[in-house]
Amino acid sequence: MAFWGPRRTRKGLFSGLIPYKPGGGWKGAQCRAEGRIQLNIERARIAGIQTVLVSDENMIGSVRANMRTAELYPAIGERMSRYAQAFNGKITRIALGIRAQDRYWSSAIAYGVARGHPVPRKRKLESIATNTRSWRDVVTDLNCAVPGAEICVLPYESYYANPQTLLSKTCKIVAPVQGGHEWLNRAPDLPKLRCMLEERGEDPAQLPKGDGHWQPFSDTQIATMQEKFADDLFWLAAGAGGLATMTEEAMPGGRGKAHRTGDIRGQRYDEEGYLDKTG
Repeated sequence: MAFWGPRRTRKGLFSGLIPYKPGGGWKGAQCRAEGRIQLNIERARIAGIQTVLVSDENMIGSVRANMRTAELYPAIGERMSRYAQAFNGKITRIALGIRAQDRYWSSAIAYGVARGHPVPRKRKLESIATNTRSWRDVVTDLNCAVPGAEICVLPYESYYANPQTLLSKTCKIVAPVQGGHEWLNRAPDLPKLRCMLEERGEDPAQLPKGDGHWQPFSDTQIATMQEKFADDLFWLAAGAGGLATMTEEAMPGGRGKAHRTGDIRGQRYDEEGYLDKTG
């Protein structure tokens, strides 16, 4: 098995496959990207590799794009159809992690503010909370984009502290068990966010007082998003119309005890600019 993660995918491997903006002039770059990907696959085959695991969250779209449109991965269909073409029909299984909308969006907003985006206004929060696009729509678009691929949906709440189980379910292997997991891409808490705003010369009073996780949505908005996620889970548990399979795992006693480090690997990818290069 070979692993292609961000340190590989964001250093030129996928460059040119997804256009940065609409219009012509990108077809040549797309063809070169397809050739580059297929060449790497062929090299892996010659080396005796039977399975290639590709893991890059920006393949389906960016959090920045989600914030801009107030929707969950609106371009996943178009983007993944390009990857399906580039991999020349060799994508056999897709693992998609989903998260309760109220928690997903609050984490995304905190992460965005930490990277310099403005604190969203009430109108933006309401637009996000009431948007009708759900994980069901995301899965449906994904199925249309990569027909024939097995789609496994994995709820974040079941796997966030169990990376070895996540790998086992994704690749259908017995993954090695190791302790001391780092908590990657953890959204900053309220005290950290207030410090960041103050350092940028912005008013930290835009954020509520207190410590811990920042929840920018009202109770009514949270209830709306939780109801939407409950509908998603019900649809997935009922078989998702044959489009996907939801895989859940009973968590061990150590759930949620992932080690929090001061230097988080996932954030280093971002600081080095790799996220910006993928759109």
